[in-house]
Amino acid sequence: MTEHIGMGDLGDTSLFSGRRISKESQCIEAVGNTDELNGVLGMILTMDLQPESREILETISHMTFDIGAEICAEGKFMAENVSSSEVIKMTEWILFLDEKLPELREFMLPSGAQAAIWLNYARAVTRRLERSLVPLLRTQYIRAELFAFVNRLSRLLFSLERWENFRKSGEETKWKKGRKLPEIPFKNSVITKNIDVGTDETLNSKVHKKYESDRTTEKGNLVADQFDADIPVQEEEVPDVQSSIFS
Repeated sequence: MTEHIGMGDLGDTSLFSGRRISKESQCIEAVGNTDELNGVLGMILTMDLQPESREILETISHMTFDIGAEICAEGKFMAENVSSSEVIKMTEWILFLDEKLPELREFMLPSGAQAAIWLNYARAVTRRLERSLVPLLRTQYIRAELFAFVNRLSRLLFSLERWENFRKSGEETKWKKGRKLPEIPFKNSVITKNIDVGTDETLNSKVHKKYESDRTTEKGNLVADQFDADIPVQEEEVPDVQSSIFS
C-alpha cells in the first residue's frame, strides 16, 4: 500500500469506489468516528473484563469496522450483520444486564473499575458517531437499521459499564448538583490580587458585545472584499447575537 502514502496531503481522500472527496465531508467525519470507537474498544479489550463483556465487545469491534466499510462504500457494500435483528439482540442484552444491576435513580459520573471508565468513554464516542450519522440518515445515504444499531450500542455500552463495576464491586460516583471548587488557603496572596472577572451578568454582557463586534467586522470585511472585486453588494441584516449563541 506504499503507493497510497501522501495522497491525502492536500486534504482529500478516496472512498472504496476510488472517488476522491474532502476529508471534511460528513461521510469521512462519520468514518473517523467509527475508527476512533474501534480504537477505544481495542483499549478496553486489553483490560480485565467479565467473559460476557469481552465476547460482546469483541463482536462489536468487528461490527464497527463493518459500519465504517458500509459508509465508505456508497451503496456498493452492505454490512448485512448490522440489521434490525441485531438491534433486537442488543436490546435483549441491555434488559438482561439491567435486571441484575441495582436500580438507577441518579446520574453517575465515570468512576469505579478501569474498564468501566473506558466503557463510559466508548459510550461518549458512540454518541458522537451517532450525531455525525444524522445528516447521512436524512439524505438516505445510510440505512435506518445501521443508525438504530449505533443508537442502541451507546445504551449497551452504558449497561456494560455498570455491569463491570457491579461485578468488580467498583463504586459508582453519584453526580452532586451545584458543587464548586474548594477555596484556596491563601486568599490574600499576590496570585489572586489582580484577578477581576466580573459578575456573571457583566461577563455575559462582555461576551455578547465581543461577538456582536466580531460579526459586524466580518460583515465589513466581506463588503470591502466585494467592493474591491467590483461585485454588487447585497445588504444583509446582522443576526441577533444573543439568540444565535443560546439557540
